[in-house]
Amino acid sequence: MLSALGFVAAGMVIRHGLVVPSPQMVGVQIVSELLPTGFYLFFILMILAGLASTGDSALCAAGGIVAIDIYGTYVRPRKGASDPDGRLVAVSRLTMIGVTAAAILIALIPNMKILYLFLFYGTLRACDMMPTALSLYMESLTARGVFFGILSAAAFGLPLFIHGAASGNPRVTIIAVAGVLILSTAIPLILARRSVFPLKSEPRQ
Repeated sequence: MLSALGFVAAGMVIRHGLVVPSPQMVGVQIVSELLPTGFYLFFILMILAGLASTGDSALCAAGGIVAIDIYGTYVRPRKGASDPDGRLVAVSRLTMIGVTAAAILIALIPNMKILYLFLFYGTLRACDMMPTALSLYMESLTARGVFFGILSAAAFGLPLFIHGAASGNPRVTIIAVAGVLILSTAIPLILARRSVFPLKSEPRQ
């Protein structure tokens, strides 16, 4: 629904000659142009609430992954779900502080565009899109193939995408995304057990 404001702005640019100084802030600009000041303030509060909700979910996820899946499994293995000395909570909080600091540093990068952040996230997410889709229909996939497929896609696509975005070259970014999809699909298929589409179900590893 928020993206619809961009289409409204595009129509106003064509028909009324609206000047959009910053495409990243076009939603805020349209609300301030078309609605009274009170609605503008409510819109800002709504945006902040949405960002806070998303950020809080990401911080909880990061804290849980580091505390439970890494620290609680490999650094200091624990028995059951107990945390008598509160170390898991402390590790989780430190992780949240670190992720917040990293986010602030990224936000302070000069000339950083929100669009590039979304596209970078999309490229990163595309690394495991095809292995996930393949795992729904193939029982011959191996953990090794999926792991190296995602790793090689990220190693190839992410640096190339950053280079293309920083240099303003859309062809490089397109090559990066295409390479991510190709590698994350081809390597799991190459390293799959026996045939790509087995006729008989095999136990998963």
